[in-house]
Amino acid sequence: MVTTGEIVIDAGWWDELKAQAARFIDREHEMHPEQTGVPHARLKTQFGMLPMSQLFEALLADLSRREFVRAGDLIRRATHRPVLPERLKTAVFRIQSALANSSTPPSPSELTPDPVSQHALRFLRDTGSVVELNGEVVLARDQFGKMRDAVVAFLRKNNSAATSELRQLLGSNRRVIIPFLERLDREGVTRRIADKRVLAKPS
Repeated sequence: MVTTGEIVIDAGWWDELKAQAARFIDREHEMHPEQTGVPHARLKTQFGMLPMSQLFEALLADLSRREFVRAGDLIRRATHRPVLPERLKTAVFRIQSALANSSTPPSPSELTPDPVSQHALRFLRDTGSVVELNGEVVLARDQFGKMRDAVVAFLRKNNSAATSELRQLLGSNRRVIIPFLERLDREGVTRRIADKRVLAKPS
């Protein structure tokens, strides 16, 4: 017998349950190599017969103490790394080209007119190749970094700046600059004072 919290479980049954979960996760990795992990909800559908809801959380915890890793609402084998499948390569290249060095990028709906493109954008987002500011704006990771560095350099020189000044600096528009600056605020790069931005940690 094994125990989890106040629950006592038959060890053989528990080991078989963990083996089933491991096989399911491995199969998902094989079928969807581009995904960073398996959603907990998807795994849970395979074990709807569990007699107590607490057992599913105990199952996740036990798996993650061994050869699996939990991150947010995903679980993956520790050795799994996302791999871009052939069927997404063309769409990924097209999206990357559209976002490259653009401070006024197309909206996600323009970037992803079909399910394959939507899948490709999700891969780029999950692997950190793009930065999703909100549901209407995504930027290439490198472009986001260049824009952030330009804002930091400008504020170091000028102490503060209005949104309109930073928009002109970056050659952007309001659709992009507002969520971009809000992202910098959340990351502790900038701080908003009235209608201007200053560096959160001046140096």
